[in-house]
Amino acid sequence: MMRFAFESLGLRRLVGGTYAKHHATNFNHKRLGYVCEGRLRKHHYWAPGVFVDVFRWGILAEEWEKRKDLES
Repeated sequence: MMRFAFESLGLRRLVGGTYAKHHATNFNHKRLGYVCEGRLRKHHYWAPGVFVDVFRWGILAEEWEKRKDLES
């Protein structure tokens, strides 16, 4: 999917958001080369009286280009 986004569509960057408590999803973003660009504290309503932090992730085309052979 990243190959299609960068090579076929010519996109400059991809971004994503994850809940801070979803450790496996955050791990996968790091594994794919995304950089954590910020943490939005108590940003998302989770349950009555509970708000959770959200991470914002991004990867630039040139960052992906350096590691595209690692993509699975």
